[in-house]
Amino acid sequence: MTDPVLTLVVLAGFLALMALMHFFKTLDGDLAAAWRTPLVAGVAVGAVLRFAIPPHPLWQGLLLSGAALWARHTGQESEPIEGMVLGSAMGAAAGVPFLLGGGDLEMRMVASLILTGAVAGFGITFAAFHVADRFRQLLWDAVTASLAVGAAYIPSLLAGYGIRDHESLLGVAALLPLVVLIIVFQQWSDVRAELR
Repeated sequence: MTDPVLTLVVLAGFLALMALMHFFKTLDGDLAAAWRTPLVAGVAVGAVLRFAIPPHPLWQGLLLSGAALWARHTGQESEPIEGMVLGSAMGAAAGVPFLLGGGDLEMRMVASLILTGAVAGFGITFAAFHVADRFRQLLWDAVTASLAVGAAYIPSLLAGYGIRDHESLLGVAALLPLVVLIIVFQQWSDVRAELR
């Protein structure tokens, strides 16, 4: 399987898993309403990174943090884990423009964007719902952007240790849904109470 095809298959599988995790977490079947803004924002960020500016981890972290902030103010998520799901979906959508031109590092870039989006979505949503003071929210958002930039470097660091790009992408695509699943099952008693 060629790199673009494998990347596309992994992206599609990852988005399907995250959609399933979103449903289990929120018990809301209207996925289109919740994901519309993050997916559009993700594709826009990916297009900017692919065609307008160099796709450096600094720009990835800043742009996806800004997009997560925008999506948060227009979205419906109410818990950090929901922000993480939507942020990682935003990062996956940002990887789509990189499939258009091929290239040697597309898998690394997609893994980087997914990680960056997950960190940005989690942090921005956490600040919005768990930090009351506006100045502290802005400070937390700045810290989140810094952490998102750091997350963007992880696949490149792994490549420096001999981890191949497709292994990084597969690892990220498998690990994030697993993290969400663990957190959802830790909150399962609350979900059951809501169902009753």
